[in-house]
Amino acid sequence: WRSIDEETILSRVVIDSHSHPVYTLVEVEAPDRQGLFYDLVQVFSQQGLSIDLARIATEMRAAFDTFYVLNADGKKIETAEEREALQRQLAVAIAPVLFKRGSGSGNK
Repeated sequence: WRSIDEETILSRVVIDSHSHPVYTLVEVEAPDRQGLFYDLVQVFSQQGLSIDLARIATEMRAAFDTFYVLNADGKKIETAEEREALQRQLAVAIAPVLFKRGSGSGNK
C-alpha cells in the first residue's frame, strides 16, 4: 500500500476511430490539475474538432476523460496524420506546467 504521493500518475492519450460507429473516441489519462480540461478543449478547438460528448472523471488526483469527437465535416478522424497531430498536441496540453504560459525566454 502506497499513498498517491509515492506513486507516479502516468499520462496517456488513446485515439480510437474504430470502437464507435459515429465518433472518434479520445481517451486522456493524466495527473489532474487546475486548467487541464480547458487546455484539452483548446486543443480540440485548434484542431477544428467538435466535442459531442465528454465523460469526465477524477480519482485520486488523476483525470480520466473520454471525448467523443467529430471533424469539421462531421466525420471521424480518419487519417493517421490527423490522429498523430492531435496526439502530439494533447501530449503537450497534459504535460506538467513548469512555467506560467507566456513567460520565459523560449515563448515568443
